[in-house]
Amino acid sequence: MAKVTAIGNKTRLGKIGKSMESQKTEKTLLEKQINNFVKKMVIAGSFFFLLVWILNYEESLSILESLLQALTLAMSILPEEIPVAFATFMAMGAWRLMKMGIVVKQMKTVESLGSATVICTDKTGTITQNKMSLAKIVTNKNWQIQDADANLNKEAKNLIEVSMWASEPIPFDPMEIAIHKAYELNTASDLRSDFQMVHEYPLSGKPPMMTHVFENKSGKKIIAAKGAPEALLKVSNLEQSAVEHIEKQLNQLASEGFRVLGVGKVTSEIEEFPEIQQDLKFEFLGLIAFYDPPKENISKVFEDFYSAGLQVKIITGDNAVTTGEIARQINFKNSGKSMDGEELLKLSEEELKEKVKTINIFTRMFPEAKLKIINALKANNEIVAMTGDGVNDGPALKAAHIGIAMGKKGSEIAKKAASLILVKDDLSGW
Repeated sequence: MAKVTAIGNKTRLGKIGKSMESQKTEKTLLEKQINNFVKKMVIAGSFFFLLVWILNYEESLSILESLLQALTLAMSILPEEIPVAFATFMAMGAWRLMKMGIVVKQMKTVESLGSATVICTDKTGTITQNKMSLAKIVTNKNWQIQDADANLNKEAKNLIEVSMWASEPIPFDPMEIAIHKAYELNTASDLRSDFQMVHEYPLSGKPPMMTHVFENKSGKKIIAAKGAPEALLKVSNLEQSAVEHIEKQLNQLASEGFRVLGVGKVTSEIEEFPEIQQDLKFEFLGLIAFYDPPKENISKVFEDFYSAGLQVKIITGDNAVTTGEIARQINFKNSGKSMDGEELLKLSEEELKEKVKTINIFTRMFPEAKLKIINALKANNEIVAMTGDGVNDGPALKAAHIGIAMGKKGSEIAKKAASLILVKDDLSGW
């Protein structure tokens, strides 16, 4: 089980790593200014060196004496202390940031902080508290919304159980932790120790989903999937009336700010597993909705950003309705317009450069789409700061002028790609 999970993680991390390695390290504005200044001083020093050498030689007719005098003047002109002063100022800035709970991994980032014009932020864990709690459930019995803490019927308990099998056996994601807790509260017999994971389809697809296959000693298999409801609907054989009910409830939950996942399972016997999980045929069991409240101080943080003349853009993997409602709750500017990842990939580079000027919310994003947004903003001569905590944020964090990772709940990939780490996961410190 651990080996299968490790292989899936290794594949994902390998792809992210290649994308990150392809990003070029760029010089900051201050470095460019210093380079230009030093070049001008070198040219000036060389000019005076030749001038003094020639004039002294005409007077003394001594090549060595005139050469030494010219070199002395040239060395006094060249600013030897600039690299030392530059390094000292950057170190002092890093020390001050460290006292504020910000770890600086790259010294040149200190200078870029004051030049930032755009801040791209993730939603989950940055705007919200990332304290997921299972709040609502919709089952395929009547497609009605019910509270997760009410007396659940058989179908609701089965939905929670299947969603648990679709999660990691040892959960670390807040949503999956909430699912396991809900399973413990609603099961009469805990079967987790009886089954072992034998196959895994990691999170993939646009929109994404994931599938786990468990088997017990007697050979009984459980094939469970969860992910974006749109992804599960594509691989399930449902009547149009059922799809309409699901979409209605999905929009209702999303409009209230809930993060919604679809859950399904394979009921037929599978001898050989296909290469991709989308080739499996699932029974759509229902929806599970989580509430992740916004951070208490995030509205004030955004007000400070706006007052400083900074643009703020939300880039998230969640859907547009949920993100729009959270944005409304925190008084986010221009929350009525959004673009999803599929729509973004259809745009040319020039079209995207224009779109990123007016759109502030980007939803259903995946690593390639996030990276294209960052590059489009940079092409518009913006100085871009990017916050993130997940593995899929790695390429965008690496590409941004200022990559900011979360210290407590951030993934190792995000921390390695970032140039700053917020120790307390609090954007107000930045």
